[in-house]
Amino acid sequence: MLYLVAHSHTLENCPAREGKEAVEKHYRSLQSDVAERLGVKVLALYTAPIEHSRFVILEAESVESLRDYLEPLYMRGKVEVFPIISFSERVHALEAEREPVPEDFYCMTCRQNFFESDRDAHKGHKYFSQKDMEEIWPHEFGGEAGSG
Repeated sequence: MLYLVAHSHTLENCPAREGKEAVEKHYRSLQSDVAERLGVKVLALYTAPIEHSRFVILEAESVESLRDYLEPLYMRGKVEVFPIISFSERVHALEAEREPVPEDFYCMTCRQNFFESDRDAHKGHKYFSQKDMEEIWPHEFGGEAGSG
């Protein structure tokens, strides 16, 4: 599962105040080889140095492996963990749940629009789907031919 982790610490709790060795130890604990041993894959790591914050996108095999990997950050300050999915995955999931939009038709005989569910009422009439009409009369629908 993917996670976005937001970490921040105070100026007083910044490893840089403790010297180079503390900084190296802190950042070494976040390296990808440590993550790999714990069953975590680091996909992206960003920092906002002035705000003493960092943002990490991780893929973790389990909540336990995620917890173990994040332990050094918990020792330094605040950690927020957000389970995430890509935006395109979410859009596709929503589209799959949504009912399809009914097809729109125009009856030339009755001179009116109707939906697919009313096709039986126009049986034997001359009618076109919205898509057909856009192809036949593009200028009426803001298309290239005749628009302007």
